[in-house]
Amino acid sequence: MADVSEGKHHELRNIAWRICELLYRECGMVIVTILGTGIRRGEIINLRWLDVDFINHSISVFGKNRRKETIPITEKLELPAYQTFCNQTGEK
Repeated sequence: MADVSEGKHHELRNIAWRICELLYRECGMVIVTILGTGIRRGEIINLRWLDVDFINHSISVFGKNRRKETIPITEKLELPAYQTFCNQTGEK
């Protein structure tokens, strides 16, 4: 009887890990970008790849009062790697 409950516990743990991996893949980069740049919710919702300047390491956003702002980004954000991932999986 103990083997059955241990097996179910192991299965539930595997499902939980898969859900966490999926959430990170879908939302992780957004969270890392928000924390790494300090941009606002509306700014990240409207962010496009065209707004990311990989050469000058910056993101252009329209902040309060629709004023364009340039926000520096660090290499820790790994945006080029994420862009490659999005291109390979067909995500925008």
